[in-house]
Amino acid sequence: MPSNPLVVGAWAVAALLGSAAALAQTAHDHSSPDAAAAPAASPAPSTRNAWRDANAAVGTMPRGHADIVAWERARGLHHPPADEPGPDQPWTLDDVARAALRQAPELRIEPGEGAVAQAQRQQAAAQTVLQAQRAWLDAVTARALRRLAEREHEAAELAAELAQRMQQVGNFSAERALRESLPRQATAARLQQARLDERQALIRLWQRLGVGETPEALRRHLPTQLPARAPLPTADDLPRLQAELLQRHPLAVQRRAEAERSAAGVPAHAQATLQAAWETAVAASAPNAPALPLRAPRWPHTWEQALQAQADWQRLQRQLVGDLHLAWHAAQAAEAHLALLRDQLQPALRQLEDEAVLRYNGMLISTWELLATVRQRLQVEQTLLQAERDAWDAQLMLRAVQAGLPYTPTARGATPADATPADQGH
Repeated sequence: MPSNPLVVGAWAVAALLGSAAALAQTAHDHSSPDAAAAPAASPAPSTRNAWRDANAAVGTMPRGHADIVAWERARGLHHPPADEPGPDQPWTLDDVARAALRQAPELRIEPGEGAVAQAQRQQAAAQTVLQAQRAWLDAVTARALRRLAEREHEAAELAAELAQRMQQVGNFSAERALRESLPRQATAARLQQARLDERQALIRLWQRLGVGETPEALRRHLPTQLPARAPLPTADDLPRLQAELLQRHPLAVQRRAEAERSAAGVPAHAQATLQAAWETAVAASAPNAPALPLRAPRWPHTWEQALQAQADWQRLQRQLVGDLHLAWHAAQAAEAHLALLRDQLQPALRQLEDEAVLRYNGMLISTWELLATVRQRLQVEQTLLQAERDAWDAQLMLRAVQAGLPYTPTARGATPADATPADQGH
């Protein structure tokens, strides 16, 4: 029996790859049609025979030891998850909006209702739709994150199984085998949390939409991935969006009308005097409340109304326009972050994984280093999925602000890659 741990590792890998190749061939047809399936290891082979049989089995693999990644295509070596039914009738965001509004008859607009009341109902409807669509995006994302967590845990389980077999044949100490098994505990905890997050997201969506008697009835309407997003407005579109918002917002229409009506009651020659007197009082009293001098002429009540109405209108205008800019910049930043992960980091990690496979084939790195690279890539894919969800959330928030809602970004927790450093192999 050779003492080189890589050679003994080949026996352990081949013993597992036999079942992986079979699963891949029957369930997913990812194995090469010209390559014979690797023979399964006997329950208790002798060390020498096991090593010889393993080398023969690995030789039948199209990529030799590189077929360690067959676990990923086979969706699990020892406990392949049951195939999930595909979405029966996957919903779109418009379907979610309609389902949410069906649960809110109080938002109906009666015939002959005033313009301001109608605008207020439209705002309330926009808030209802925003909350439902956010819950739907969370449910779709949580389901996809759970699947990635399962794949990450499968990689950690494979590494732990290989380490245990290396210990059994005497090439790993108990300490080394335990160290290589630690990622399994961490990924198991993350998988448990991912399953809880998926369940909670589905329940919250059901609470919003009320479709079916149980939350499970909604599962068949969830797509397998987030939909594509429409392009964001450009910076050149902002002036037009600002004007549309100020013309459509019910309170803005009211405040502007009050400011114009109050200003009409102030003589033209008095408006400049009124503004100058107010600015003088502010400058003299700050940081305390502005106080008019005793010798200052008393202002007519209409002047006070005009000053207050103008201040209220300008304050609301700044609030609405500022919220629009905040939402637009947040959406742009979310898209830029997603593009960075998708166009630079993810391809770099895939290339790193390919290089690791080549180095593994050349026996320059161990199986555990290869699997650590796979786990790192899967963690980044989880981060990428969350970034895509955040980009969608930012775009929904921008739409809501355009409909007159205040800017209320969603607070997100740390991503798996941020919360836990990538496991490193040895």
